[in-house]
Parts: sequence; C-alpha cells; structure tokens
Amino acid sequence: LTTTVAQSAAGSISRSPDASSYASGTVVTLTASPVSGYDFTGWSGALTGKKNPATVTMDADKNVTAFFTLKVTKIIQLTIGSTTMYVDGSPVILEAAPIILNSRTLLPIRAVVEAVGGTIVWDASTQKVTIVQNDKTLVLWIDRNVATLNGQSVNIDSDPKVVPIIMSGRTLLPLRFVAETLAMDVQWNAVTRMVTITYTS
Repeated sequence: LTTTVAQSAAGSISRSPDASSYASGTVVTLTASPVSGYDFTGWSGALTGKKNPATVTMDADKNVTAFFTLKVTKIIQLTIGSTTMYVDGSPVILEAAPIILNSRTLLPIRAVVEAVGGTIVWDASTQKVTIVQNDKTLVLWIDRNVATLNGQSVNIDSDPKVVPIIMSGRTLLPLRFVAETLAMDVQWNAVTRMVTITYTS
C-alpha cells in the first residue's frame, strides 16, 4: 500500500494497522490529517470521495493520494446606511444600504453571498430566495420568519417580526441569521455601526 500527500506540507496520512504490505483481505483504515490552515478535500487512486477516515481492502497493490487545500479567510465590512461594502479592503457597491429594523441588521445579501463563492436566486412568483453555499441550501421567503436549511425548517429569529422584507424594490434579509447559518462569524460595533463578517473557506 503506497500513500502520498499531494501537497507534502499540507498534512499527513496515518494507517491502521500500520505496515507497508498486508496479507490479502486486510482492511486498512486511512486517516488524512491536515496541518493548521489547511482542509482535507478528498482522495484519489484506490480511494475516492471525501470520507475521512476511509477504509481500503487489500486485494492487490494499491496507491492512495490525499488532497488538501489552503483555507482562505475573507473579511467583509458593512456599515449601516452605507452602500459601500468592503471585501478584504476592496470596495463593492451594494444595491441598497444595510438597515436596522426590529433591532436586527437587514441588507441585500447577494453581495455577501457572492463574495464568499455562493450563489443566490430570487423567485419573484413565490417571493423566495434560495442561497447555495458549499453543501448548504438555505431558502427564505418574504415576510416569513421560518426558513429551510437543506430541507429542514429553522426559525430565523426568536422575534417573529424579524423576516426578509422588500424595501424600495430590493430584497433585504436578516444578516446574522443568514451569515451564521452559512458558517460565517458576525461581529457588530455599535459605536461605528459597522458589521464585520469573517468567513474561512
């Protein structure tokens, strides 16, 4: 059994039982361990997919390669009332400025979702917003405080008045709910009225 790491400094592969050759029929468990700052992304060779740990049954000589990718952190900053958003310091113009309603920040979320590599689709007939980010599909409806995440119902906020809205022809979504559901960290500065979103992919 030969195991290799595609990026030698990105991580390692451990095997159990640990040997270089095995009796026919032996099941070997392989575990890919990324170093800090990297994520395991998948196997190739005698193993495929992203399952980790994964097992391989030795019935012939086998080669397995583990792939890792560098984590990337994006910092997005928005200010209440300003149509300029900053992504890693570069300005992006928003369709509408973030607002505070019912003590929650709402904003046109498209720019934030697209900044982290997600996609967003608006269905005018059902007033539905569908956001896809990695393995998550989040669906929200205008004026409804229940959304679905991968088909499961989730409450948007403990306050039932916190719902997606349409204002001046723009769809505004509750920022914290969407961002945290998509694994982003959200920090609020009450003095500067600035929202800082940190996303590591």
